[in-house]
Amino acid sequence: MAEIVTCPTTSGMVPANMLQLTQSQFDEIHRTAASEYPHECCGILVGVVEDGQKTAAQLVVTENQRQDSLRNRYLIDPAVVYRLESELRGTGKAILGFFHSHPDAPARPSLYDQEHAWPWYSYLIVSVTGGKAADTTVWQLRPDRSGFDEEAFQVLEVEVS
Repeated sequence: MAEIVTCPTTSGMVPANMLQLTQSQFDEIHRTAASEYPHECCGILVGVVEDGQKTAAQLVVTENQRQDSLRNRYLIDPAVVYRLESELRGTGKAILGFFHSHPDAPARPSLYDQEHAWPWYSYLIVSVTGGKAADTTVWQLRPDRSGFDEEAFQVLEVEVS
């Protein structure tokens, strides 16, 4: 039985895509976000796309490579992304998106997030308040890069392989 996490969209329309992840993945993202507080955590969502749904099969927690502004910026080493894409080639799995935290800030994309995001990918953001993970939202950058639309997500009680 799956639990639907309510995620109203900013446009009021249901998005074509939905991100699915397991309860253990969701919990791991929250633990990572809380443990990195007051800095932003970051990582990569890996999985499959089928019938308009992105299903995470793996989380890759990465080190925040920013040398400055760790409280409100994150950077995933491009070499890690490239290496992961190479490893996934031919497996049927792909990078679905990225996750990061917003310490003491809402789980909404910042202007910086918008300037550094790519369309299609899911961007999961966890708000961390006082060291405790709070709200979680998922976003997708519009193809014209004019802003983000909130993407529905679902937390599954079963593990995904």
